[in-house]
Amino acid sequence: MREPAIVRNIRQNQRAEIVPGRYYWHNVRGVRYCHTYQNNGHWFGFYHGPTFYWSRFYGDRWWWFDKNFNQRVFGSNGYWWWPSSNGNLYVYVDNNYYPYEGGSVTVVKPEVHPPPEPALAPTSDPTHKSPDGRRMVQIYGERAEAFLYDTTKENPVYMKYLGQGVDRVRFSNRSGNQTLILLDFKNGSFAVD
Repeated sequence: MREPAIVRNIRQNQRAEIVPGRYYWHNVRGVRYCHTYQNNGHWFGFYHGPTFYWSRFYGDRWWWFDKNFNQRVFGSNGYWWWPSSNGNLYVYVDNNYYPYEGGSVTVVKPEVHPPPEPALAPTSDPTHKSPDGRRMVQIYGERAEAFLYDTTKENPVYMKYLGQGVDRVRFSNRSGNQTLILLDFKNGSFAVD
């Protein structure tokens, strides 16, 4: 998408390829892509490895809908950027969006905590399962540490450490079937994961 020859080809073709619903295939410098014009604009399909995805070229930028974060982002300088509705700009680094302030980005590295040894069985208390049954939060030990597990397999798979001093666990579904976890802590604070 950063190849100037491809961008030139796209700019030329999108002026002429305007029959709604028709798919135009192109091969520029070994990159095969598809162009279609729908009622809401020009769309371009690319392969990235075995995955095929659609993107828009609008305002001299590539736009893509990040369904995991439920937002439209644009590509620039090798990164995906999210212009939030409040005017702040965020950049996608290490599987998350971080604020871009003053020409720099501060990436917060999460603490990595191993699961408790031995892990409690999924039916032991206190465990909390999401309404869809795909996630489980286990509260363990005197420090009330919370651990997240994927329960889509026969045996739960440890995903990550959520925190300590957890008093209550709640689940909520967001659009796109994304499960949110709300942790209430004994000190009165809370966190959403």
